[in-house]
This record gives sequence, structure tokens and C-alpha cells, in this order.
Amino acid sequence: MRMSLLEHLACPSCGGDFDVHVIRKNEPAGMEEIQEGALECRNCKMLFPIKNYIPRFIPDQTNELQTATIRNFGFEWQTWNAFGWGDSVPMETTRAIFDYKVLKKRGELEGKLVLDGGCGNGRYTAVASEYGGTVIGIDLSTAVDVAFENLKHDPKVHIVQGDLFHPPFKKERFDFIFSNGVLMHTGNAKRAFQSLCRFLKPDGEITIHLYHKGNFIYEAVDASLRWLILKLPLKTALAISKVMASIASWIPKGNASTLVNGFIRLEPHPHYVFDWYTAPIATHHTYPEVYRWLEEEKLFLVHDHNATAQGWKRKVIPFLFMTVKASKLPPNGLPLHTRE
Repeated sequence: MRMSLLEHLACPSCGGDFDVHVIRKNEPAGMEEIQEGALECRNCKMLFPIKNYIPRFIPDQTNELQTATIRNFGFEWQTWNAFGWGDSVPMETTRAIFDYKVLKKRGELEGKLVLDGGCGNGRYTAVASEYGGTVIGIDLSTAVDVAFENLKHDPKVHIVQGDLFHPPFKKERFDFIFSNGVLMHTGNAKRAFQSLCRFLKPDGEITIHLYHKGNFIYEAVDASLRWLILKLPLKTALAISKVMASIASWIPKGNASTLVNGFIRLEPHPHYVFDWYTAPIATHHTYPEVYRWLEEEKLFLVHDHNATAQGWKRKVIPFLFMTVKASKLPPNGLPLHTRE
């Protein structure tokens, strides 16, 4: 953990500042990094360990969903630690996906403090840094260890292990927050979204990328496959993912692939299949539902991908995903106190 991270951290229990207790540190390239130690809240005196350079805000006792999430996603990112960095998916494709799903482009994050809510192996965290931001990546699972290894040489990136329902940050801290394909795995996507909004600056923006609700056949098939695969050992689920990916690779891209994925989720890379079916929970949402979230948080819609999601075709074969970017400021830039 770099000491520069400390100014952004706050106790997830009471919001207090931290004192740092260092057990082991090093100073690569002139940057002091704490390898082992602890953070102690000045108010409530709670202790949070720093292990392998990462501050850890995971409680000793986790619920069943948290335990399964830590296990399954930890296995996933240990298996595909370099996915998106050139392993199967080149970095230019990762950048293009970031542009589409996060709705930010190169240079737009210059000088911004950014939160990656659910960073996985850190590939999108890296793009946010490359686009100019100082980025904090947080994840519940041991994917943080993979992300740290991938990003440890980037002085603008910090990695934290923590829970999106109780992020260990100071309120109204971030210029931009994005959560790419994560909120639907928390057990309560709306509450996780509301939690993240508390950490936006008064003029901040947030982008969330979620699973879209499908037609009734798709939903029934998806629920059945998920129910079955989640009962299997992870190595067996990995083998099934490889078989399903092999089947998907024979399906022509374009209309044929779109039609098939309108009724069963198939992708020609096992990582996508594994990620989809082994998440302990994965809720599906709609744009009207998420628009209500924005209204409740007094946020203003900036952009989404809903414009092409209309018409009878999308009712039969809806999008698999949905993306929404919102701001605390209205389009004319008026401050919060002028809204009423």
C-alpha cells in the first residue's frame, strides 16, 4: 500500500481516519510501499490488515454469498490472470470495451480521482489510469492479488480489498466511479449502486454496466444452467465452460450468434462462460428500473445504450447487457442547491 492512498481511506464502520502500523515496507523507485501492517481507526479502534501490499477490509465472518463470491471469482481470476492484457483478448480490444461499457475515452479522466468498483484482474483499472485518472480498484475477492501483480508498477493505481456495501473511503471523494459487470453479483444491485453514489463528488459522474433481463425462455434456461453449474466443483464448471465455448466457436458471428444468445448465453471463450454461470448470484435488470435508481439518487442521465434497444425485435431478443452513465449535475451544470 502506498502512503498516498491513506488520504482517501476512511473506516468502513464509523468513517474515521486511520493510523498506520508498519510491519514491513520497501521503497521501490523512491515510493514508500507498505507490504505488511495494519490500519487502525482513530475513532472506533478497529484494525484492518495490510497483507501483500493490499489493505484488506473483509470481515472475519462473511455471509454465505460473500464466501462463495470470494471463492468463485478468486478462482476465476487466478485462472485467467492475464485475460484482457493480451491473453486471448488484446489490450486494444480491452480499451474498446472500456470505451463502450464505461463511456469514457482517452484524456477524459485526466487529473480525476477514479474508483473501479469491482476491479477483477485490473484490466479496466489499467485503462482508466492510461486515460489520465488516479485510480483505486476495489474488489471483494482475492482477485485483488492478481490485480496488484498486474498493476504494481503503475504509480497512479491503488488496489483495495473490500465490500461495495461498505467501501473504506471518504464520502464525496471521487470525480468518477465505474462498476463494470459487478453490481448484479452483490445480491442487491440497487443498494450497491446507492452505496457507491455516496462517494461521488457534488459534480461527479458514475457509470454502471449490468446484465439486461432477457425473454422468458432465456431467463428460464439461464436460471436452470446456473442452478446446475453452481452445484458442481469449480474445476468441473471450468471443464463445462470449455465445452460450451467450443460449441459457441462453431456458431457464425452476426445474426446467428445474436439469435442463439437470445435464448442461451454462449461465448467462444471459456472465461466468459465461466464468469457468467459460476457467479453465485447474477440479477438481470431493465433500463426503466435503473432510471428509477437515478431518480431516487437525484442523478441526471448523461448517456446510455438504450436508444437502439426499442422495438419488437428487442422484446424477443433483448440486449444481454445495459450501460448507464449519470451525473450529480444536470446537463446545464447547475449546482445541487439550485435544483428545487
